[in-house]
Amino acid sequence: MYCVQNRPDFELEAQLTDKLLSYLEKFNIEQDRNIEIYFDGLKRYLYRPDNVQIFFSKRKKADDLIVNSVNEHIDNYNDEVLLITQDKDLINKCRNYGAEVQYTYSFLKSATALFA
Repeated sequence: MYCVQNRPDFELEAQLTDKLLSYLEKFNIEQDRNIEIYFDGLKRYLYRPDNVQIFFSKRKKADDLIVNSVNEHIDNYNDEVLLITQDKDLINKCRNYGAEVQYTYSFLKSATALFA
């Protein structure tokens, strides 16, 4: 949640979410990737690009959903998984299952350079 002076800034969060979805749409244009995005909180309407699934964790953190998904994709489908996050605990758990990790800032920096 993005806050300004300790108050949730829903407008800023919506803008950043839209920008992220736009980057992911462009990132996925020439590839056949399945992308999953997890948000903490309640379900809300978001534009959903092709091959992008959006999940909401409701009243708990999305971490458990993410770890379970990574485990399922690697163990059951032998998929390669790229996790994009800054959360160190989540990084450690998902790397233990064999996921590749890219930090959010690095991903957005490279996406910005590619699609500017």
